[in-house]
Formats: sequence, C-alpha cells, structure tokens
Amino acid sequence: MTTGGDIDAIVTQVDIRPSLQVRTERDLIYLEAFYTRADYLENFDSNDGVGARLNATSRIKPNLTLRTTISFDSSVLGVNGPVLARDGGGQIGLPGTGGLPADQVPLEIDEIPDGDIELLGLRQRRNSLLVEASAELRTGPRSLWTLSASAARADYPRSGAAANYRSIGTTVEHRRDLSQTLSAGGRADLLVVKYRGGPTSNVYTAQGFVSLQLAERWTLEASAGVSVLDSVTRQALFSGRATMCNSGPGARFCFLASRAPAVSGFSGVRGQTSLGGTFDYPIDAHSSLSAAVTYVWTERNPASIIDGRRFLTATTTYRRDLGGQVSLYAAIDYRRLESEGIIGRSDFAARIGASVRLGGRR
Repeated sequence: MTTGGDIDAIVTQVDIRPSLQVRTERDLIYLEAFYTRADYLENFDSNDGVGARLNATSRIKPNLTLRTTISFDSSVLGVNGPVLARDGGGQIGLPGTGGLPADQVPLEIDEIPDGDIELLGLRQRRNSLLVEASAELRTGPRSLWTLSASAARADYPRSGAAANYRSIGTTVEHRRDLSQTLSAGGRADLLVVKYRGGPTSNVYTAQGFVSLQLAERWTLEASAGVSVLDSVTRQALFSGRATMCNSGPGARFCFLASRAPAVSGFSGVRGQTSLGGTFDYPIDAHSSLSAAVTYVWTERNPASIIDGRRFLTATTTYRRDLGGQVSLYAAIDYRRLESEGIIGRSDFAARIGASVRLGGRR
C-alpha cells in the first residue's frame, strides 16, 4: 500500500493449490495447500506465501461428532490484496472451498481480508499455526452441546520477539431448536494471549444467539453479549455479530455487522468493528459476477500508545468458464488504510488471469 505520490507496477502472480478429499461412511478428511508468488516488474520486491490446512470430521456415534482443524500460513500481510480472501477459506486466510462444488460453497465475509489490520502496509511476514478441536453432542432431538478448544501461535520475523504471541482458547456452547425455523442458545468463551515481549491478556466473553429462517432462502443469525479484556487494564465492551444471507437460486448475497475483541501483533488485544457484504450473480451457465466490500475499524487499546485504524477493501470479479477445467477472470480491487495523525494509504489494482484445474473427484 502506498502513501504520498502514486506508484505504479505491473505484477505477475502464480497460485498453486493442490487438495485431497477422503470421504467414508463416518469420516470426512480434507487437505489443501497453497503456494503463491508475485513478481513485480518494477518498484517492489517479489514475495511469496505458503500454507496448508487439514480438516477432519468423524461421527463417532449417531449423536457425537468430532472435528479437528490444523492450519499453517506463512505470508506477507496485505501484499496480495483482497484476491486471496474471496473463495471461502479459513481462519488464517487460506482460500478454499472445503471440497464443495463452487455453487454449494456458503457465501462468507472475511472480516479482515488481509490479516492483521495493525500491520498492513509494513510488509510484515507472519508465520502462524492454528490447531482446533471440537466435540458436538446431541442430547436430544432439539438440543446440541459443543465444546471446543484451540491453540495458536504467530511469529513476525521482522518485528522482533515483542510482536510474537501464543494463545489458547476454549468455548462451551448450547443450541436448542425451538421450531423448524428458529433456534437459540448461548456460549461462553475464554481466550488467553501471551505476548513474548509483553503482558498476558485474558478475554472473557458471554453471548446469547438466535438463528432464524426468515423465508425459503433467507436466513438471519445474530448474537450479542459482553467481552471483558483483562490485561494491564480491564475493559468491558459490547460484542456481537449479525449476518443476513440470501442463498439464491439466482443472486446470492450476505451482509455482516460485528464487534469483538481482536488479537494483533502490534497493539495487543483491542475492540474491532466490521461491516461488510458479498454478492454473487450467475450471469449464465458459464459466467458469473461477484463483489465484496468490507470496512473494519479498531479501537485504541488503553494499554497501548497505538491509535485505532480504519481499513476499507472492495473488489469486483467477472469469471468465465471455458469448459472443462479452464476459466478466465477479470477483477478490480481497491483498498484504503487510515490512522489518526497519519496520511491515508490506498491502492488500486486491475487483474486479469486464468485458472486451470487438474484432476477431479473420484
């Protein structure tokens, strides 16, 4: 991202994304990886990224399901723009469809399309590892309990040890179906974040939530509660999330509003608010138009001298299927990053490319 005078560059980018899915009567295992490299013809250095993710689901009993996710990502934050955040993907920013056909992938909104908002524009590489495990126990035809635990680490080789952190978390959730179209419940979360060069932050969250089928293809999910950030100082903030989605059969779109604590390698744990929307429209059997907009802003951490930031990203993509395993696409991207007392930074990109899929399902 640039500030001051305009800087133009022509870039070539290659993405390689192998995947493997194994499905049995009880188990589903999905493994995907990626390698991406961008080479600028002028003004900027080349950069690359690599990552992998393993998702495993096993139905131990008719009423008990276990899930595990292990993911790794090593990428420079922000250099790829929104292009790598639109295709579903996981918590660490790895795109993918989870093994589903493209028309069955749920529309999702990435609340931080380029990763850690506090470090965007600084060309910081983040090496991150995430391990998650959960158990879902159905105690009745309408009652579902979920217990999950996670451990994560993030290292910033260029920032020194102070920015590196480790975290562990656990969640207990209960959901009850009140009718065929309405379910409600509550959850409690605990997150402990330990910075190698700073204090430990504890985050306690309690929320209630509802999920409502408004119409045949309209769904609404909303949660609200309070989060307490306990570090050098103690701070309580409202936290919640609301999404409304339409699943087609023609145009599909989702809207998002959320506020929650977020972990950064630069300014500790602080409140973060997100607004966004996604849109996908099949023009005909072989072409589609999609768009996504996200606006994120962070609050100042009372224990930090760093002011909050604001980040806007927008992208529009046209994709044409040539038949077989080949498709072409053209896209326009825009990003802008602002902070108190600092000149805003922005960039604009126009992209054209082709994707080739090798292999298929067996």
